[in-house]
Amino acid sequence: MDCKAPTCVYNETKKKCQKPNAYVQWMSKCRKTINSIKKCKTLYSNSVNKHKKNACDYYLENSKIKNSTCPKSRIPLNDKCPKDYPIKKLNKNNDECCYKEKKIVQKIKGIKPAEKPRFPELQPEKLINGKLPKIIYKYQHKSKVNKINK
Repeated sequence: MDCKAPTCVYNETKKKCQKPNAYVQWMSKCRKTINSIKKCKTLYSNSVNKHKKNACDYYLENSKIKNSTCPKSRIPLNDKCPKDYPIKKLNKNNDECCYKEKKIVQKIKGIKPAEKPRFPELQPEKLINGKLPKIIYKYQHKSKVNKINK
């Protein structure tokens, strides 16, 4: 739905146009140009009414700026990637990101040395009438200590 100034943001839950928060929109716009938060706050407090009138303009400016889904170190600057990440590709969100080269490791299949059997008693020579014998495991039996009630 199209909303006109001063109520330029459509709220889905309330189903009506609303005015954007002037302070939030100003701080977002100011932080992109001026790095100091204190300076942005003082500029806002000096002319509050002006910023309230221009809240829709700030909102439209801030919504046009596309945030990248790439990490900061992997965003291409001037269509060039840094040396650490030389390859430029699109990620799953269709943003250009820089990536490292994939190292292709070829595995060579060789002859494995003969392994010792885990259970030598189960060797085919030990078969009795074509069946394996039962293995009886012996455990150490310890006597239980009875508690004495006093």
